[in-house]
Amino acid sequence: MSRLTDLADVLRAAGVPVVEVEGWQTRGRGGDGGQYQAGRPNHVMVHHTAGAQGASAASEVNYMVNVSDVAPVTNLYIARDKDDAAVWICAAGPTNTNGKGSAPWDPATKNDDMNRMAIGIEIGNNGVGEPYGAKQQATLIATCAALCEAYSIPVDHVRSHAEYAPGRKIDPAGPSQWAASGTWPMEAFRATIAAATGSTAPETPDRIKAEPGDGGW
Repeated sequence: MSRLTDLADVLRAAGVPVVEVEGWQTRGRGGDGGQYQAGRPNHVMVHHTAGAQGASAASEVNYMVNVSDVAPVTNLYIARDKDDAAVWICAAGPTNTNGKGSAPWDPATKNDDMNRMAIGIEIGNNGVGEPYGAKQQATLIATCAALCEAYSIPVDHVRSHAEYAPGRKIDPAGPSQWAASGTWPMEAFRATIAAATGSTAPETPDRIKAEPGDGGW
């Protein structure tokens, strides 16, 4: 069992601005003893926070780390451009960000078990029309690419909350380089990550069609 205590080094090496949240190196969900089991994480799961438009990074991180009744909610939080689009590192172990769902692209992942399998990313965005900043999107791309390369995670395992829990979740959603509105088409997103890693994007058809109206967490 282990924790990703090198997350800050991995992201800084990729040129990503980093904020280290106090205690992140030993933080993780209690059901797993705060640690990943051998061979994990093998996914990156992308979410939006569904917080108020323009909310500060400090307020959203405080909720996810200290206030939520299922804290810690995420490993990484990507701030809005006004907060330098920095990655706030919240936890080095498994978190409670995914909930119930299934992973048909990976038969080895049991239903409702993604919390144990994934590095969770929460992007600061309300998910119902707030545009994602240019710097924020660049940080997200660099972060996902760095995680895939550092932890040998296949680009096909970079997935959205909406793909894992269709009908229950829509995130990430909102205006970005991948979508004018609504839930992002993750094949296009994965192609961007593949280009950033120099790998080949897998050809797996998107299964999700959703519209804003549901929260990220």
